[in-house]
Amino acid sequence: MVIYSFKNFSYAYYGVTKVFENLNLRIGSNNPQIVAFVGPSGSGKTTLLSVMAKLVEDYSGEVLFEEKNLKDWKELEFRKKVLMLLQSPEKQLFEENILADVLYTLKYDNLTVEEKMLKAQRVLELVGLPKDRWDKPYYRLSGGEARKAALAAVLVKDSEVLLLDEPTSGIDSETRQELYRIFKNLKRAGKSIFFSSHDVYFVKAVSDEVFFVDNGLVKPAENVEKARYWGVV
Repeated sequence: MVIYSFKNFSYAYYGVTKVFENLNLRIGSNNPQIVAFVGPSGSGKTTLLSVMAKLVEDYSGEVLFEEKNLKDWKELEFRKKVLMLLQSPEKQLFEENILADVLYTLKYDNLTVEEKMLKAQRVLELVGLPKDRWDKPYYRLSGGEARKAALAAVLVKDSEVLLLDEPTSGIDSETRQELYRIFKNLKRAGKSIFFSSHDVYFVKAVSDEVFFVDNGLVKPAENVEKARYWGVV
């Protein structure tokens, strides 16, 4: 089953500036995949992910998820399957500390307090965030630590599909290596990951498939090493 299908998809910022026009595209497969979207800044990568996450719906044409029109999915049913990590961690972290942020994601789940705490602790360990950082608010963390915390808050829901906007932005080489490990572990656990990035080397190392986004087009990238075409210096 193709996870996402775009049929005659068109979108314009504020209904004026065209980003995509009559796009037809199929992304994903029956098997877990790691799929990257690359391209210059402002080319529409974040918009594409936001549409896939059901956060942007003022488009024309059709977008199907698992062969069902995205607009027909009930919100709670869809969120059990798909979640998105925003580029800026502060947009998803707002509680008094990181552990509370992860627990908040489980607020309405039918679990005991002990079960929620265990899930939160396990996922914080999975992303490699040291225990002495769990009781800190996001603004007391480094950029890489805040990104790990935001990722933990998404992973704790155990969704099948993860959409990540620029997950490598603002992180050091050590955190990038840890993120590579996390991506591979998630794929082995049966998750599909769709992410945008300007990081040439990370994309090449971790991705099963790469799509180039620019000038209203989304097409398979023939050569992921041609960084100059991605707006990367």
